[in-house]
Amino acid sequence: MQKKIILIAGTKGGPGKSTVASNLAAACQQEEKGKLLLVDSDPQASISKWVTVRNDQERLSSILSVQKTGEDIKNSIPALSDEYNNIIIDSGGYNETNTSLKWAMLVATHIVIPVVPSQFDIWELSKIVSMISQVKIVNSNIKGYFLASRLSTLPNLVTQEWDDLRQSIKDIDTKDVELMDSFISERRCYKTVIKDGASVLEIDDKSDSINKAKNEIINLYKEIYND
Repeated sequence: MQKKIILIAGTKGGPGKSTVASNLAAACQQEEKGKLLLVDSDPQASISKWVTVRNDQERLSSILSVQKTGEDIKNSIPALSDEYNNIIIDSGGYNETNTSLKWAMLVATHIVIPVVPSQFDIWELSKIVSMISQVKIVNSNIKGYFLASRLSTLPNLVTQEWDDLRQSIKDIDTKDVELMDSFISERRCYKTVIKDGASVLEIDDKSDSINKAKNEIINLYKEIYND
């Protein structure tokens, strides 16, 4: 199986990076396709807290996690990839004091950028696209994806949000990042499972909203790991 280093990234907070990282990690655990390592490179350490809670729950499968920041990411992740088939990196935003995102880009095979359909977030896209273009000079094989995140669950509104995102990405005119078919909706269940260290895939509930959330994560997993 091809080794994958999936970087969940963005230049600002709020789009749901840790939500994507935690649920994608749980999906990998369910598929059991090789050993998984979840790397927390966010100074807030949100994903590490989630893993700590999760690994205390007997009903949930434990997840291996480490904290890596700054240049240590570039120095340690390639060696760790010899042991782990799947590595998922949850990254914080980028600024002059937090350079983890830049270093993580140098070792990632895939970068997934959750994007909220908000003009403030859309204005940030060109910044990370520019970073990816620069990184590809060194890491030419990295694949970039925009992931529509926190979309409305109202049919009429979500159609407009998709149209806005597609047009905004078209206006950026980038060939280095593509918009995924997968998406994550704004659903309460994504928030409620965090306190138990769980993912939406592990909710014992057959309601329509829960099933839709599960399908969103399954589709995201398949699109990334079957590319």
